[in-house]
Amino acid sequence: MKFSIKIILLFLLILADRLVIAQGIVMSNNANIVLQNNAFVVLENSGQTPKIDTINGGGQLISESENNTLRWHIKNATGNFNLPFGTRTINQGGNGIKIPLSFNITTAGSVGGYLDLSTYETTTDANVPYPSGVTNLFTGSSVDNSLKVIDRFWKIDTNNYTTAPVMTINIAYDNTANEVGGTNTLVESNLFAQNWNASLSKWMFGSGVANTTTHKVENISTATSGFHSFWTLVDNTVPLPITLLNFNAYKIESSVVKLDWQTASEINNDYFTIARSADGFNWTELFKINGKGNSNQLVSYTINDKEPLSGISYYRLKQTDFDGVFTYSKIVSVKIEEVNSINIYPNPAISFFTIKGKSKELSYFQLFNSIGQDITNTISIKHSEEEKIVNISALENGIYFIKTQTNWTKIVIGK
Repeated sequence: MKFSIKIILLFLLILADRLVIAQGIVMSNNANIVLQNNAFVVLENSGQTPKIDTINGGGQLISESENNTLRWHIKNATGNFNLPFGTRTINQGGNGIKIPLSFNITTAGSVGGYLDLSTYETTTDANVPYPSGVTNLFTGSSVDNSLKVIDRFWKIDTNNYTTAPVMTINIAYDNTANEVGGTNTLVESNLFAQNWNASLSKWMFGSGVANTTTHKVENISTATSGFHSFWTLVDNTVPLPITLLNFNAYKIESSVVKLDWQTASEINNDYFTIARSADGFNWTELFKINGKGNSNQLVSYTINDKEPLSGISYYRLKQTDFDGVFTYSKIVSVKIEEVNSINIYPNPAISFFTIKGKSKELSYFQLFNSIGQDITNTISIKHSEEEKIVNISALENGIYFIKTQTNWTKIVIGK
């Protein structure tokens, strides 16, 4: 059903699932529209963009649930729009104050699109219940950040757009104890907005500046933040975290391992460290790569390990923030088949032999006789980084074994 009327409201409690208003809403004398039981108002008109007008002190649209929604058919309009959200005594104790949501569309979206808009205060300073699809408020893999997040969520969701509009948003909030204070440890002047990317299950890089006089976060840019359904306000000194999409390791040559990873967003990201292990427990740092600091774009990184371990090499990525906080990726592994790159000549040998190989392989050297005795101390060796000349003139004829970092090799000594 569609009503071609303009309504001046003193008080309206909407319990049904839909009310369609053709030309718009005029709110006067601090009137309230209260949405309950998953109700929503639809502002829709085929000839022009519907409006919400406030006169004589205006009024409040009280949502207080993600499913009590105003559906606003903005379509391909540009300009300034205002939604007079307000609070009432629920959950932690709203104060019946106005918390308007306003936005300035600078680049129009495609024809036919609309916005679904709602807001609700959470029941505790732990910010529960989360909106649909949101799974955490973590700063790391398991570090809860809820006490640095305002106790309210907003739904600002684009629908039916081929191309979403670009806009700046101002979000007002109740600055009293039930939303900003309580056990929260956030600083109001540090607030900025972040939104949840459901496809990545991550919070995106934030934007906006806190105005502690009007209790708003202003100039939130969808060009920076992207357009995703659910938003909240966060202390920007402890933002919700880097979005690591993947970390991979794979062999690209017989003895070269390629390491690559991608981030969808980065917040205060100082650098990455890659470590390698032969057993998955003891780690050696190999590479340090600078991060992008703050980014909301897809960023790809890659580096090669040109001297992997023979057998299985384990790799781990560590991400470190500017304040020293760090998190680890999953552990990945690559198997390198044993390759004998040691070259020993002559073999058989009489008075000396030369052994050549990679420096890491020659860093360890032992000589054993046929019954397994270590006789390394009975010979003399002249060596450089990738070559050893071994004097065996004092040894008896027979079979001997050379042990290097990665190989055992048999040598015959015969005079």
